[in-house]
Order: sequence, then structure tokens, then C-alpha cells
Amino acid sequence: MFKHILVAYDGSILSQKALEMALTLAGQNEGKVTILHVIREIGMPQYLVDEYSISHINFEELARKEGERLLQEAENFCKRLNGKVPYELKLLVGDPAKTICQSAESSDVQMIVMGSRGLGTLKGFMLGSVSHKVTQLAKCPVFIVK
Repeated sequence: MFKHILVAYDGSILSQKALEMALTLAGQNEGKVTILHVIREIGMPQYLVDEYSISHINFEELARKEGERLLQEAENFCKRLNGKVPYELKLLVGDPAKTICQSAESSDVQMIVMGSRGLGTLKGFMLGSVSHKVTQLAKCPVFIVK
């Protein structure tokens, strides 16, 4: 039934549990998994750049390197856990919830699996804002792991 599953991965314990669940479900259905990390767009007002002379710091490049590190971590986790389920790694930039849903829709994903809370700024004090927004926007089933 679920031949293509997208996992939102941010390196948190719950995203690791979500990845494990996705691999299990995909393995039972001879499916595949897409592991997605979304780099949140960082807008730095020009007056701050000028005022504090931080223009030499490339925040997007730092975030991209961290995203690549997290996807490598996810890939290592996949290899340790189950080498039989095919998977692909994706790194995108944008609003996390919208980007997750757009990626799922454009890739013909049958289900999104994600943790209930991630590594957001407040570390989520209720259902994480990204996971909540994905449940509202997604056009496919969303499996929330706690």
C-alpha cells in the first residue's frame, strides 16, 4: 500500500524513530524511502549585515553543510538498520512544512513519516509546529512518531 514514503529528518531522536518506522513500513511493502532534510530559509536584514559587519558569514552555506552532515547520519543509520530498503537523500531549502508537503506531492509519495517534535528553536512545547502544519497541508497520510 505504501510504496513510497517520505521521512522528514532533522537529526532529533524522534526523526530517527520516524526513519526506523518508515524503513520498516517500506520493507513490508517492498517500497522505498525518501529522506528529506529542509534547510529553513534564513533572512538576515541588510541593516544587521551592515551594522554588525557579519556579511562574511555565509549562513546558508553553514546550514547546507549541517544538512549534508545530518543526511549522512541518516544514511549511516539506514545501512546499520536495514540495507535492503532502497532510499534516496534530499536536501532542500524553504519553509520546512511547505517544502515537505510540496516534495511529497511532486514525488508521488503515499505517506509522510515524521517526529512529533524536532530540533526547532523552542524544541516544541506541544505538537511541533512543523509536524502540525504538515498534517494540515499534506495531501497524503501523515504518520507522526512520538
